[in-house]
Amino acid sequence: MRNHTGPVEGGSRQHKSRLGPAPHRRRYVFNARPKAQVIYMKKNIIHVMEGNPTAEVNAMHNYRRALGQFATGITIVTALDAQGKPVGLTANSFTSVSLKPRLISWSLGKESKNAPAFLEAEGFCVNILTSRQQVLSDRFANGGIDKYEGVDWEPSTCGAPKLKGVAANFECRLHSAIEAGDHYMFLGEVVEYSSQIVDPLLFVAGSYARVERASAAS
Repeated sequence: MRNHTGPVEGGSRQHKSRLGPAPHRRRYVFNARPKAQVIYMKKNIIHVMEGNPTAEVNAMHNYRRALGQFATGITIVTALDAQGKPVGLTANSFTSVSLKPRLISWSLGKESKNAPAFLEAEGFCVNILTSRQQVLSDRFANGGIDKYEGVDWEPSTCGAPKLKGVAANFECRLHSAIEAGDHYMFLGEVVEYSSQIVDPLLFVAGSYARVERASAAS
C-alpha cells in the first residue's frame, strides 16, 4: 500500500542528471554505456540502473514480498501544510518507539508529494482504522481527490485533523524527522490519545485482512 508507505522500498544504485526545459537538452547521448543498463525517465530525471536490471528488479520484488508477510494495522496520518490546509495519507509503517517519553514513529517515501508538508508541520495525528474503514483507507491512499470530503473530523491539539470513529488517535508534536535511505522516519511525541475497543483493519501480503480470534487452548 503506497502512500501507505509500505515497510521499506528497495532500490538499485542510480545516477541522476537534472534536465532543463531547453529543446537542445532533449537529445541524450551516452558514451561507453555497458550492455547491462536500463535507462528510464521519471519526473524529468534520467535514471540509469547498472548491473543486471532483471535480477535487481526481481530481488526488489522478492524483498518487498517478504516484508509484506509481516501483518500490520492501517493508519491515516494527518497534518496541516504551510497554508493551513489539511493533508493526509494512508500508512502501515506506524510503530511504538518509547513509553517514557511517549514516542511513536512512521515513515514516508522521500518522493511523496506530501513529504514537504509533514516535514514543515509542527505535529501530526495518527488515526488507527477499524475493520469497517477499508473505504476510508483506500480514499486516503489515492491522489487527485479531496480526501476530506464527507469525512468527519475535528482539529487535534496540533491542528492536524483528528478523524472520528477510528480505533485510536495519537496527537503528536513532531519530535524529529530522520533521513533513512529512500524514506523519512517521523518521530512524534504523543501529547493526547484516545481509543475504543474494536477490531482493527489489517494489511498483510498485499491485501486487507481482519482479525480472527484464536480459540482457547483445550
